[in-house]
Amino acid sequence: MAKQRLIEIDKLTGLCITLVVFGHLLLPQFEHLYYYALIRNVIYKFHMPLFMFLSGFLIALSLKGKAQELDYTKYIKSKITKFLPPYILFSTVFILVEFLVKHKTMNDLQSDFLKAYILPAKSSAGFLWYIYVLFMFYLIMPFVLKVVKDNIIILIILGIVFQIINPYVTEVFCLRLFTYYFLFVSLGIFTFQYFEKFQVLIDKAGWIFLLIFIILVFVDMKYYLLSKLILGLFSIPTFYFLARKFNDYLPKTLATLGVNSFYIYLMNTLFIGGLSLIMTILKIPFNYFSLLILFVIGLYLPVLIKKYIIDKVSFLKLLIP
Repeated sequence: MAKQRLIEIDKLTGLCITLVVFGHLLLPQFEHLYYYALIRNVIYKFHMPLFMFLSGFLIALSLKGKAQELDYTKYIKSKITKFLPPYILFSTVFILVEFLVKHKTMNDLQSDFLKAYILPAKSSAGFLWYIYVLFMFYLIMPFVLKVVKDNIIILIILGIVFQIINPYVTEVFCLRLFTYYFLFVSLGIFTFQYFEKFQVLIDKAGWIFLLIFIILVFVDMKYYLLSKLILGLFSIPTFYFLARKFNDYLPKTLATLGVNSFYIYLMNTLFIGGLSLIMTILKIPFNYFSLLILFVIGLYLPVLIKKYIIDKVSFLKLLIP
């Protein structure tokens, strides 16, 4: 049961990080590709809520119901070691590269470094906001679970309240993004806690969720009426149903991508941006074929670098554990 659960979750996480990389391909040079832009707009209505739901599930899995007995000091140290060094490294690299390429001033450079820690989503390395917010969730959720004594319903109610007040929340320290995705992370933790019942629901009503989700997507494509909240919520049972129903037919590489999603997220934008710059210098056309090449590179090159370089160099392994 546990092994099957992890395979399904890993494959679903792999699918989510695939959608993330696909979304990061929207460079100015690709804006003329109508169908890509259309698909990306749909994906951006649900892929991060789904990703945050899975993050909540994995947070709960890492705690394994032991929030009450957790050595919080030791736990914090382990999460600081995991998240801060790679965030500092990749945000610094990206800010410096953009400083050189775009010929920014020293004032711009200072501003970007300040934003990377105070207003992460507004910095040159704004794409790393997910790592920043995920770090916050890993730090805060065990403490919150202890306070509410593992009563996840309280977290979900709090997540709903956060949704209501979210437009008025400051963007400092990514608090607006944190409060927005609190509901989805809480639902992930809730699903982990009642996973067998969730599976029964999916087995009984999966096709219904899929049909509703498809209808909602087509309605939104035509009228642009639906929020990320609505599509995000319906994407959760829909995509888990697909991962569960067609698990045997989904490629094993999706699970590999899921396991390496943290490293793919860290590196994909840097590679895509760097290669697009080379393409521009060499006057290589930006069409659907080059879009596919950048997509594959952004998705798989981080996995190869993690396996064959980072894991074999002690210094890099400390920076990117």
